Amino acid sequence: MMSAMSDGEEDTQETDLFNIPWDDVLVPYIGPTLSVKDCFNLRCVSRSGKSLGESILKKVHKLVLSSTLSQNQGTIQVLRKNCKDIRILTVIPEDEEQDVPSKISAENFIILTSGLKRLQHVNLAHCVNLSPRAVHHIFVNSKYMTFLDLTRCCWLTDGALQTLMVHQRHLRDVNLRCCCQISTKCLIKLVALCSNLEQLNLQQLSSVDDSVLAAILHHCNNLNSLNLVMCQEVSPSAIERFLLMKPSVSVKQFGCRSLMCLDPTLYTLMRHNEGGGYMQMPMGLRFF
Repeated sequence: MMSAMSDGEEDTQETDLFNIPWDDVLVPYIGPTLSVKDCFNLRCVSRSGKSLGESILKKVHKLVLSSTLSQNQGTIQVLRKNCKDIRILTVIPEDEEQDVPSKISAENFIILTSGLKRLQHVNLAHCVNLSPRAVHHIFVNSKYMTFLDLTRCCWLTDGALQTLMVHQRHLRDVNLRCCCQISTKCLIKLVALCSNLEQLNLQQLSSVDDSVLAAILHHCNNLNSLNLVMCQEVSPSAIERFLLMKPSVSVKQFGCRSLMCLDPTLYTLMRHNEGGGYMQMPMGLRFF
């Protein structure tokens, strides 16, 4: 008897939950607290749970996709069907600390992003299985992208980057670390066309030389952070000139060729992490 009552109480509670107004209460207030995994678990509860989970997914603006979820094509299809207004897309690597790449395939990425046109923040760091074709849609159709992280995306070619720079004029933060196929000429075009850049990471690009630094100096007036770590083709004189012309830019330059040939008395201005003021630091001590 008690067991029957308990079952009845559970049924009543479930009914009460789904009777709460979805559009006014559950979706706007409960939805933002649920992860993508939570929504998929909710879909498995009942037909009502499936409908509620998909209603919540339709309102999602930020999608953080783990490697586990990104490998399942059924999951990708559900996300494609429901998540059509994504503004922030992050694909999490298998193990970011160990540089273990994400396993999302080019095919699944194309399916996921084929209907997305409002992406503003895209993090594809360590997505080594993608291709220029896979990112073509978001490069062309997401007109207001401001953040793009392509760390260790060695598949990125000059052609793909040229497509990006033609269609994306609002980029402010770009990370091309270890994108080894990008040429010097293409980098010069990038900084010329995307002149609103505020942060630019060119770490470990052998194509970065004095001409690229000169183009950055000429075009990127809003720049406040530049990563040149291990860019060994940049000369000390080019770095010195850049720092003198743009003293407010924080430049990471450990590993640049003949770095210590620079005048040890040269000081650069760096934005203080606290308070928005400035502090002076000897350049010879700025190892990152």
